[in-house]
Amino acid sequence: MAAQSDLWLQLVEARQAAGLTQAEVAKRLGITQSQVSRIEKRGYDAYTLNTLRKYVNALGDSFRLEVKVIYPHSAA
Repeated sequence: MAAQSDLWLQLVEARQAAGLTQAEVAKRLGITQSQVSRIEKRGYDAYTLNTLRKYVNALGDSFRLEVKVIYPHSAA
């Protein structure tokens, strides 16, 4: 799987693992293929949690979205 910082690549790899095309994901989301392409584009940084949740749900039941909060160590 792609590095954690490469969210766009993780999305592409997940879609491919689901055996779906961009057009199929777009149809499930009710958006255009070009909008899916933009979501999957390297350097895209306008993700919302809602967009990611919908995208992952469109991939099917074998996929889930996890959000991990990492708190910095407080200085003593």
